[in-house]
Amino acid sequence: MSKTILSTKMKYLVWANNFVSDDEERPVLHGVRIESCASGGIFISATNGRIAGRFYDKGGVCDNARTLNVTRLKNSLMYEELEEGGDKESSIIINSDNVAHLPESEKMTRDVIFIDYIYPDLSKIYKLKPFELNQNFILSPYYLSLLEHIDEHNCGITLWQTQEKDTEKKAVRIEPYFITVNCEPNFLGVIMGMAGSIKEVNPIFLP
Repeated sequence: MSKTILSTKMKYLVWANNFVSDDEERPVLHGVRIESCASGGIFISATNGRIAGRFYDKGGVCDNARTLNVTRLKNSLMYEELEEGGDKESSIIINSDNVAHLPESEKMTRDVIFIDYIYPDLSKIYKLKPFELNQNFILSPYYLSLLEHIDEHNCGITLWQTQEKDTEKKAVRIEPYFITVNCEPNFLGVIMGMAGSIKEVNPIFLP
């Protein structure tokens, strides 16, 4: 008898998939990582090596940490719902027979592919202490384009710096940077390196 091995909201898979790498030389980053959270629920994460996006689904279920090919699943099962403005809050369920279905529409597919590569461990980054930036910066259009679907109501985003002590150099390294979307508390973005990606605001525009 099949059992549920993964259950989450459709929107988190779709949004996380925007952060997946399309670099053919980095197949380890071609999927969305799904893993349980110690306090309950699950994390849905993806990265292309430059930026990472992580979502928390309090009601999500995952029996084991898995990396899912969401692009394949999106094209075979969720395409019509997304194109027709369907309810992204609805759930998607995958069972132990690798059958995915949408309970609300009763659609299903066997086109479920899990990626076997060992996914990079980003847990150390997510544990860094964030500090809200006290400087004025502009994010590049590349990063903003990845956030526009999450910030659907134009509530704005906040950029945070992090500090990590480098014991070997006896210094404090300020990066990576965290991104939060004000109307989506279940999201955390991480920009791995900021060099060339942000610029200071021209002082002439400032008070």
